[in-house]
Amino acid sequence: MTFLEFAQVTLPLLLYVAAIVLLVALVVLVIKLTKTLNKVDRIVDNVDQKVKSLDGIFGLIDFCTDKISFLTNRLVDKLTNLVIGLGKKKYNDEKEEDYE
Repeated sequence: MTFLEFAQVTLPLLLYVAAIVLLVALVVLVIKLTKTLNKVDRIVDNVDQKVKSLDGIFGLIDFCTDKISFLTNRLVDKLTNLVIGLGKKKYNDEKEEDYE
């Protein structure tokens, strides 16, 4: 038996064994990956449920910040109008004094 005949018999056999080992390893990897993805899916569902339970609190915080912002804007507008009104009154008083 020559080396060429030996190679013709053993190389396909080695390739088949390697293919079977790789196929089994791939099947095991897919099974483990499926289990891991199921665990991740449960964790994501749990986190999503907890975040949804906090939506009411975030809505309340949003409502309060909107009201506080509205009130501070009105306060600033009133103060601005008061200062502008005092400035106009003082300016008008000075004009009246100039005319007299």
